[in-house]
Parts: sequence; C-alpha cells; structure tokens
Amino acid sequence: MRRVAQSRSAFTLLEMLLVIGIISILLVAVIPVVNSLSKSGGRKATASLLLSGIEQTRAQAIKDGRVTYMAFAAQPTGATSSITDKKILDRYFYHSYAIFEDDSDFTKPKIQVTAWKIFPVGVSLRTEISFPPPPGGQTNACNAAWNSTAFAFTPANSAAESFPYIKFDEGGTLVAPTPINPGPMLLRFFEGFVDGTFERPTTKANKDEVISIAPVTGRATFIP
Repeated sequence: MRRVAQSRSAFTLLEMLLVIGIISILLVAVIPVVNSLSKSGGRKATASLLLSGIEQTRAQAIKDGRVTYMAFAAQPTGATSSITDKKILDRYFYHSYAIFEDDSDFTKPKIQVTAWKIFPVGVSLRTEISFPPPPGGQTNACNAAWNSTAFAFTPANSAAESFPYIKFDEGGTLVAPTPINPGPMLLRFFEGFVDGTFERPTTKANKDEVISIAPVTGRATFIP
C-alpha cells in the first residue's frame, strides 16, 4: 500500500531566521526615510502655520482698524524672561505665537485675539528674534531690527511678558520689525530645540527654513 506524502505546514528555524533577517534589513532601510518624511512634514507644517499667522495678523489689523501684533513666546530682545518653568519654556519658547491687537483704550493691555499656537515637535524659531539690532552699518542674518513689548501670557498666568513681535498698523502696513537693509526681512526656523538662547540643532546640516516678509506690505512667502 502506498503512503500519501503529507504537505509540510511549519517553518523550519532556518527559514524563520531568514525571514527575520529580511525584515530587519527592510526596517533599517525604511526607518530613516520615514523619519526624514516626518521631519520634512514638520517643517512644512511650521511654514504653513507661520504664513497663515502673518496673513491673519495683517487681515485683523485691516478688519478692526487697529494696530495688531504677532507675538512670539521667546526671550525678550536683549534681556532674559522672568519665566523659569522649564516645562513652559520647552513647550512654548521659540515654538509658538499668538495674535494681539491694541485696545481702543490705549491705557488698557493689548487684547489677545488667538490662543497660543504651537509648532510641530522638533521645529524652533532661530533665536535671533531675541537679539538687539546690530550697531550702525552692520546687518544680521534675518535683516531685521527686532524689539519686544508686553503681552499677556496665559500659559504662565502672566499679565505682561515681554516678547518679540511682528506689527502691522491699522491699514495693514508692516511697521516692525524694520529691515536693516533694503529688501525683505527673514523669519528663520530650523530642526532642533532652544536652551535659553542657545540653539540645539538635531540635524548635522542645521539647515534654515525661511519665511520672507516684504517690507511695507508684509506679504510673506516660504523659501524652502
């Protein structure tokens, strides 16, 4: 009587190790690509957030006929913030902005128009927004003379924190910061984090992403 050969349904140890090895090789190849796409997505999302914030600030000024500000949570120009809570510093400083406008009563604080909007994780503004304007005849990488003024900062329950800002007048004209030389001012950001005003890039390239803001009109464009 002939025996009927039974089909084998189990894997041998060698076959399993081979499959695991192939999967490991694929993961090594794919993970850097996924990380790169994730970081690229974070930079693009930050650019989109900043562009919409600048345009919203300008539109708000024209709509309400009031001076309007795009405030950046950051160290004040040429000084040090009174905020020391590391969780707040890590979450908001150089990672967020909010829009404010002048109250019709100039003796009152500025009115907050939006909540603080936070950038994707791992993307930060360059700390140059906290540096005072260079001496006469000199320039800086952002071609802008930054200044700070007081804004309410609800994450720290503070009624007045001094932050750098972009400012539009009642007609939507960009009035601050002023360009140092003819041409657009640059709002720069990068992949990394900030400790005080020390930048900690997370990529060797330490590449800038740039928002170019036209003088006077305040029209902004992204330069990848």
